[in-house]
Amino acid sequence: MKLKIVFYPDGRWEGGGMLPRRLQDFTRLADWIRRFLEEVKDLRTHYTESMQNDGRLLGQEKANLVIEMEEVIAGLVLFRRYLTEEHPGRITAGSSSSFKYNIQIYETHWTGNGELASNDKLDRMSFADLHNDLILRKIKIVFARYGAAVGDGLISEDERKSLHSGIDQLLGDFFRIERRLICD
Repeated sequence: MKLKIVFYPDGRWEGGGMLPRRLQDFTRLADWIRRFLEEVKDLRTHYTESMQNDGRLLGQEKANLVIEMEEVIAGLVLFRRYLTEEHPGRITAGSSSSFKYNIQIYETHWTGNGELASNDKLDRMSFADLHNDLILRKIKIVFARYGAAVGDGLISEDERKSLHSGIDQLLGDFFRIERRLICD
């Protein structure tokens, strides 16, 4: 069982991670969203602090950011499962996506594999731009879509597909950022 994510030169990836206990409880979704957003904001804070000394990420600084990144990825995996009817242990993303995956979710961890296509625009963006301009904006959109979808007490199949697509895009973006952190 691989509990770290490994990226291959041909775009494939495999691995997994632990499911943070603090992000496994969805009984009060508003609290879950707050905890998740704190994780995302902490990632940015720790990146900024790590870059202040010498403007580079080295050794333990990079390793710590990768660990935090994988906790955010695990949170997205859990939210994606939460939005999947009957909360199955397996989630997948489609064939037309630039991020394809098969993920198996267990009690304490997840494992998976897939393909992550290059994206020239995203691959050239700085971490700060990716985080502020892309990630936070997309997270707000996904949570706003969720709020609108549950407003009538029922998530339609089209709304569910839209939410899945938004989360899959976020997962792909986080995987791209992690690949850059690990491979650069």
